[in-house]
Amino acid sequence: QSSHRDNLHTETIFRQRQSSKDAEKIREACGRLFVVANTTRWNSTYDSIVRQRDIDATGKLDKICRVIGLQCFNPSEKMFLKEFCMVCSCYHFLTF
Repeated sequence: QSSHRDNLHTETIFRQRQSSKDAEKIREACGRLFVVANTTRWNSTYDSIVRQRDIDATGKLDKICRVIGLQCFNPSEKMFLKEFCMVCSCYHFLTF
């Protein structure tokens, strides 16, 4: 389950970066793009997952997955996004 969640998170961002058509579909569906994490700052991973959580809160994450041809996040994966953000938020602000 964890690897599917990680792969799905990574795949949405990969598709955005690799395909201008998918990036445009994402922008049209929610008005913004996903945050792309970089390897030098862990905060960028946090920011990336926060953006996905925020998009999910608007009800648009499933729509994005459908329009770019990905399997939607299941409820436990969405709960992980929320819990990850809650746990890591204090570290984010300490290291920002």
